Amino acid sequence: MIVGRDGAVLTGADIHNQGVGQQRSMIVDGRLAFTIRIQNDGDQREDYAIVGTVIRGSAEGFRIRYRIGNDSGRVQSQRFNARVQDIAPGASRDLRVVVRNLEDTPLGATFELHIGARPPRHGVPESDAVLIKITNVSTPE
Repeated sequence: MIVGRDGAVLTGADIHNQGVGQQRSMIVDGRLAFTIRIQNDGDQREDYAIVGTVIRGSAEGFRIRYRIGNDSGRVQSQRFNARVQDIAPGASRDLRVVVRNLEDTPLGATFELHIGARPPRHGVPESDAVLIKITNVSTPE
């Protein structure tokens, strides 16, 4: 699910699919930060593989970083992979994503970021995803 700054769920709670009904458009005004919450809706502890992929447009001209707990990284080749381990039933972990536009990013540049979570075991939905459309509306100072 996508979570707002105040911790309120913006979209995606209890919807399990590849992004339908779990979409949000966001604008980058220099910097954009948002949170994706990975929640275990199953009945046993689970590990999750997290994959973020730019599926439309290009993230060229943007810097994308993510953080899960103490693990952080930068998106390489418009894709990132991460793992969250040992999430108890009903518990969740947050993936923090920060997008910055670079000096040469054209105004109106847009890309779509698909972030999916997949548990390796059964008993929970096979996979789930959110889709974020990101548009640049400023130039950095």
